[in-house]
Amino acid sequence: MPSFAVVIPTFNRADLLPETLDSLFAQTVPFARVIVVDDGSTDGTAAMLASRTPRCMVIEQSRGRQQRARNRGIAAADTDWIVFCDNDDLLLPEYLEQVAAVVHRVPGLDAVYCNNATFRGTHIERADAFATQPGFWEGLEDIDTAFIGGGVELAARKAAISGLLWPTGLAVRREFFDVIGMFDERMADVPFEDYEFTLRVIASGRVAFLKSPLARIRLHAGNASDAGELEVVKGLVYMLQFCLDHHPHARRPVARGARGTAGASLEPPAVYRVPFRRLADGAATRDRRQRRDAVGEAAAADCGRAAARAGALGRGQAARAAAALERDPYRWNHRSGESRSQTTS
Repeated sequence: MPSFAVVIPTFNRADLLPETLDSLFAQTVPFARVIVVDDGSTDGTAAMLASRTPRCMVIEQSRGRQQRARNRGIAAADTDWIVFCDNDDLLLPEYLEQVAAVVHRVPGLDAVYCNNATFRGTHIERADAFATQPGFWEGLEDIDTAFIGGGVELAARKAAISGLLWPTGLAVRREFFDVIGMFDERMADVPFEDYEFTLRVIASGRVAFLKSPLARIRLHAGNASDAGELEVVKGLVYMLQFCLDHHPHARRPVARGARGTAGASLEPPAVYRVPFRRLADGAATRDRRQRRDAVGEAAAADCGRAAARAGALGRGQAARAAAALERDPYRWNHRSGESRSQTTS
């Protein structure tokens, strides 16, 4: 049976981290190591963790942000597989038992993503993140507790319906980091920064998706997704543009042409295009709703430029979206065929 460690990066979450740790210690199949990387907390986290050793390994570092903390945990793990859990989320007791069974049953897996439920306080807001319309799992192999393969296609469907794949509950084979690299520390403080890593995982590896929602994603005021709307939108735009600039699989040949005449062009796969489309559509809605709010203006402009650069909307959709925004006081500064990367490497 392969061994599993779980890595929890944390910063100033002394109030929620104990419940997270309790869920990890309650697994029906125990983790070989529970590794907490304290990213310079100042709220009593260190004292709380001291009371829990030797049940968990604690690594302290000066403030380096979440990506660096995850990388420190990966480097410290001496197990075959590494699981990730955010410091405010939970894993149900059967989580590792099911992951280990899938890994044992399907040779050659590189990563396992877990279905999840979102909750706020004691209320479950979405009970099953993978509960979608027919066709969601099309093309994947069904092995009772999980689906195998088709990571890029499934992530695109997920993004189009109910958002991105979450890092909590993600298990990665140790040797796979040699193929795709570690978490990119240039994503520090970027909302949803883990999606950059997810795109590398699903593009390069053989991936399984657990059917049961064995991860619990906590919604609260401290979430990155609950930060200011403009900051979230700009962060997502930055992250996706970064991927387009730095991921070799972000561009692929696509046959296009009029009346069946194929012409070769490059455009991002759907897993990149769909989030841009959602951002641009959302920017239009925000701009109309907040027509006297600078957030609406800036978000629309940022999303418009990013969507244009990525080829996300297609000529017809881009023209319709631009026309709709032109009718509003705050205009989308989109010009077909003109775009410039705003990212830095």
